[in-house]
Amino acid sequence: MFCHVVERLQKVARAEGSTLADRLGHGAAHTRDGLEMDTGADRAGERSVADLGDSGEWAPAPRPFYARIEDDEGVSRWRTIDHGQVSSVPAFDSDGELVGVIYPSDISNQMSSQTWIGSTSETLGTPQSFLAKLADGSEMILISRDRPHDPKPWGPGAKKINLHSTGDEYYFYADPSWKDGYGTPVTLGPRSAGRFVATDPILEPLSVDGEPDEFVVNACRSGAEKDEAISFADELFKAEMVKGQVHFPTDTSLGGGGTLPDGSQERFISVVSNYDANGNQLPLWLSVTEEDVARARAAE
Repeated sequence: MFCHVVERLQKVARAEGSTLADRLGHGAAHTRDGLEMDTGADRAGERSVADLGDSGEWAPAPRPFYARIEDDEGVSRWRTIDHGQVSSVPAFDSDGELVGVIYPSDISNQMSSQTWIGSTSETLGTPQSFLAKLADGSEMILISRDRPHDPKPWGPGAKKINLHSTGDEYYFYADPSWKDGYGTPVTLGPRSAGRFVATDPILEPLSVDGEPDEFVVNACRSGAEKDEAISFADELFKAEMVKGQVHFPTDTSLGGGGTLPDGSQERFISVVSNYDANGNQLPLWLSVTEEDVARARAAE
């Protein structure tokens, strides 16, 4: 499986005219002149116009994104990132077709993400799960094998994004190297993160063709607050990456694969289940539509 993924990555790299190392390496330096500044953790990059030498032509060029980073002592500061500085890999389905992008924190996260993304809608399991407290006070997600699987809100052909999130912040890993592995974690707010994903060159072949489609954003708690999920989704709609719905997990999510008690292999994605006072399961996924985004824009 890993060899096939590497081969596909190499093909994508060759198609872009660069090596995979170049894709994961450092991007060009940028200045902050003219950068639009938002507030809080949501300073979003936009498109600017760059002079192309003596050609007399003008073309869009990406501006950097402002992200937060913490040093070893926990002190937070701003830095800029662009797509060339962040660890990201194409995600493929079981037929080898490009369906999305993964922003991994390590090799295990990358492979588990590819495992659930690579399954078809029919073979992807959605077992119920819960957070269990361990003796040392930490938490672990456990699968509930005695309960029926949860339904999926998306159908076949959905595009997929996998990255880390706390709901109000999204994590990307910048400046990968032999020393630092996949890189140092940096955070963007929901709107900046949505714009970063929507402008990722990996996703350019997936721009919509007029047909309804869907996006699954597998990022923990990204659907816990609807307003923040709408901010992320808004950028996908603006970039014409989606015309259908964008689906976000409302709590911690787990995607990957494993071996069932009977020895068979399973690919799954599971969102931690929560229940109201009457024992009714609360929604596991928040689905944002273009109408939701339009109402939010009108209310601004």
